[in-house]
Amino acid sequence: MSQAQVEPFMQELSREDFKRMLLWRLKEVKEERFHQEHLVLLEIITDLFVCVRLFQRKKPLPADKRELDGVLERLKNYTFSHFQGEELFMRERLFPGLQAHLQAHRRFLGAFQVMETRIHNEGISHVVDLFHLTISWLFDHINQMDLQYSRFISGEAFTSVSQPLTDNLPSPEKPAPKPTTRSFSTALEELGSQICDVGVEKFNREHRKLLDRMQRFSTLMTHLARHRPTSRDWLKIDELVHFFTDFTRDHFAGEEQMMQQYGYPQAEVHRLQHQRLRDRLAILSKSLVKERDIATAIDLQQFLYEWLLNHIQKSDVAYGAFFQQKGVF
Repeated sequence: MSQAQVEPFMQELSREDFKRMLLWRLKEVKEERFHQEHLVLLEIITDLFVCVRLFQRKKPLPADKRELDGVLERLKNYTFSHFQGEELFMRERLFPGLQAHLQAHRRFLGAFQVMETRIHNEGISHVVDLFHLTISWLFDHINQMDLQYSRFISGEAFTSVSQPLTDNLPSPEKPAPKPTTRSFSTALEELGSQICDVGVEKFNREHRKLLDRMQRFSTLMTHLARHRPTSRDWLKIDELVHFFTDFTRDHFAGEEQMMQQYGYPQAEVHRLQHQRLRDRLAILSKSLVKERDIATAIDLQQFLYEWLLNHIQKSDVAYGAFFQQKGVF
């Protein structure tokens, strides 16, 4: 397999020189929290640059590959969290460029998924492809598309970008899969077979019930990917959304009550995570009822998958050992 290369001059840059080069070119959005998150991305890209340079100079050791896995995990967590925050922010402010942003975010996630798979299945030479993807994202999307909402909240008139910046993303050898309903259905099936035991049977049962409804929703969305939604389809969506809303209220309240009862040290962190999930679900649900937009239903599907992957599989699993020590099973 031929190995792609970063530009020769970049091989001579130190980590700090490379970071300063990125920082010098990064434009600042006017929403401070997003600018700070962009600086976090800059750090991740810098660490990815170090990995690329190392892998092109010598054969990677197991420790080097573990370091890369850590960078990839940070990048994945960043994109899910940062994209959700930005999209919520733009929806609340009725930003006219929301749909273009959603499309750009989805395409980046699709391209990242392809490259991450290739890195693990075909070889680390594809790290260079991911490196170029993140660099393009930093300078094209952040420096142009994100500045649109930055100017908008400052009172300037909205002006769309003349050419979709998603077209500037590097194209893999085969097209990056769009985050379609079919791919989510497959992902849910895979997660369903390995959903973690959180250590409390009551919560395990509730999580399995949630997963069942997620799979029903995914099946429905797969159908709607090929057929125009009918009033009956929207009724089914409404019923599932109603379940998800009730579930977050009752299930989260049960977890939080038990955490408070037994003095779980991460109770407040967990409560804030629950609140963010409730807030995001409320916005998506309200938008679905008002607009009857299938794109919003797809957003809801992605949100549910990320909820399962990030919250239950990580945050909920973390409290299992604590409750078991307290004799709660």
